[in-house]
Amino acid sequence: MKNSPTESQRHNLMALLLIEAAAVTVPVAILGKYFNFPDILREPAIKAFELFRANQSQIVAGYYVFMLSALVFIPLSYALKKFLATQNNAQALRALTVLGSAVTIFQSIGFIRWIFTMPFLTDIYFTQPAHRPTVEIVYETLNRYAGMSIGEHLGFLAMGSWTILLGVLILNGKEIKKWLGVVGILIGSFIAVSVAEHFGGAWAGFFGTINFAANTFWVFWLLAIALNIYLKRGKQE
Repeated sequence: MKNSPTESQRHNLMALLLIEAAAVTVPVAILGKYFNFPDILREPAIKAFELFRANQSQIVAGYYVFMLSALVFIPLSYALKKFLATQNNAQALRALTVLGSAVTIFQSIGFIRWIFTMPFLTDIYFTQPAHRPTVEIVYETLNRYAGMSIGEHLGFLAMGSWTILLGVLILNGKEIKKWLGVVGILIGSFIAVSVAEHFGGAWAGFFGTINFAANTFWVFWLLAIALNIYLKRGKQE
């Protein structure tokens, strides 16, 4: 029979859930104000370069925090593995940590280009006008490869799968309210389905809206899990 999670495990997991929620929310606010995020990701290169030159320090800071949100998936997955461990779910928990590592790798590749590559491209774009067509091609290629293909498509597939699996683990466990497991499965499914946006077509905007909404609810879901752990801890004292 599984022992109850220790106070240290509860505290660590609550802290990581709160850190992840904040690390996702803060960049959206910063980039929404200074970089017209997320619409800028689908706009012409010239608009991105102009906004980046005008607000480079804020944009780089925003994406750095975004990158940290991706890195947190690894310790968060291991904290969940310890917190939810039973004799019957070891393989599922290993899969959760693998998916968490995949989210970190895929999303970090997407975010890091804005921190180190974009300042370099922006400098060339405005100091060497003759090279602008080439810089625009490099920018669009990075957006489609590092951004859309790896950071978003693979990243959201991994994140959606991670969320679904965590929802199943919650549903089959006793430490977190089961309705949060159902909500997680639904949110994860919407995140995974939303990658259809990247294939383009008339429905691309619709799937983009689903993605933004699902990610918003995902943050509140993490906060609800943290609150549930805290309240259950209070009842046990």
